[in-house]
Amino acid sequence: MIIGIDEVGDFAINSEKFHFFIAVMLDQNRNGLEIKKEQFSNWLKTIPAEKKNKNGEVKGTDLTDEELFFFANQVIVSDPITRLIQVRVIPAENPPEIIEKFKEIEINRLEQGIQFYKEQGKDRIVKDLQKLIFWYKNRNYQHYLKMLVLHRTISKVLYETIGVSILLSLLPENNPEMNLLNIQLKIDRDFINGPQPRIFWGEMLRNAIRTFTNQKPIPVLDTWRKTGHPFLEKYSMPDGKMNFKEILKENCNFFHSHEHFEIQMADIAGNIVHRFQNYGRCKDAYDKLVEKLIKKQIDITHLILNPNPPKDGGIIIE
Repeated sequence: MIIGIDEVGDFAINSEKFHFFIAVMLDQNRNGLEIKKEQFSNWLKTIPAEKKNKNGEVKGTDLTDEELFFFANQVIVSDPITRLIQVRVIPAENPPEIIEKFKEIEINRLEQGIQFYKEQGKDRIVKDLQKLIFWYKNRNYQHYLKMLVLHRTISKVLYETIGVSILLSLLPENNPEMNLLNIQLKIDRDFINGPQPRIFWGEMLRNAIRTFTNQKPIPVLDTWRKTGHPFLEKYSMPDGKMNFKEILKENCNFFHSHEHFEIQMADIAGNIVHRFQNYGRCKDAYDKLVEKLIKKQIDITHLILNPNPPKDGGIIIE
């Protein structure tokens, strides 16, 4: 499964609008990725040249409601279906003082780690953690809130991707391993730039996924435990837990959106969701996003930060 992820909104303090991270999940069975790319390319040809930038890319904010409808109809719901996940937040529900609490929890955890590694004589790790603390302290409200929402988005994407991939693998016409063993996440590079921030962000992400999967373990088929399966061989540890280090380190990356159509799809789909949920526009396009899905409603996660967070930085989900 290939996943494109983009943000919608600036996550400004006190905003009472929904701000999102949107993920599009692309099925790779039966040349699904190539088919979807061609559908996107054909739709893009219908957009006036003046709406495209120097890289030939169009941004969802520049499209009319009608153009967004045709995108939903010709790209998202055309077979193979593109599944969407949205994780949203209202900044006004999450005041700066709560963000500071979450930062303090992370910093305290890192300081405990520094003390532990000092006692072990591991000076290199101590220096890296000290740099990470400095990086944390310099994140502003918007950046930190974005990170929290993105972390939950990726955690949910992994959970849903594996579940959907298992269901698709049961269809006789599909390759049972195609999506499960080829999970890639492509995130718009505007969010994180530079190798060191990428390392620091990755450390936060791993902790977020551990917390999420403790609450919602990754789904696997019971029969796999008896018969074995390449998915378990690749990701399962001796204690039965899943290790997604390869996905997070090798297959979860930030890219320029004009180089990856999956990220462009997330941007455009996100603008449909944004216009509908914040302004009541694009209802026809929004309905198209969900009409072929099994669920009656698009998968929505609304986050509100816990005003009294536990040490694991728990998040209340409504």
